[in-house]
Amino acid sequence: MTSDSRFVLDTSIIVSAVLLPWSIPRQAVDLAFAHGIVLASAATIDELDEVLRRPKFNRSSCMVAEAPARCTRGTK
Repeated sequence: MTSDSRFVLDTSIIVSAVLLPWSIPRQAVDLAFAHGIVLASAATIDELDEVLRRPKFNRSSCMVAEAPARCTRGTK
């Protein structure tokens, strides 16, 4: 993989990575950020934010805030 690599990650993969720090999805997300550019639409980031704020996940607001912040919103 080169620094020109681009990755699109499904919301469920990102959610698993946030909730399970030693999981395969977390390893995939970490590798994507380390070796390329992670692409996400505004809709995906909004969905991620909504999903992580659900009461069933019972996560701190800090953890929820950090996940979408790693992505840059596109203009489309």
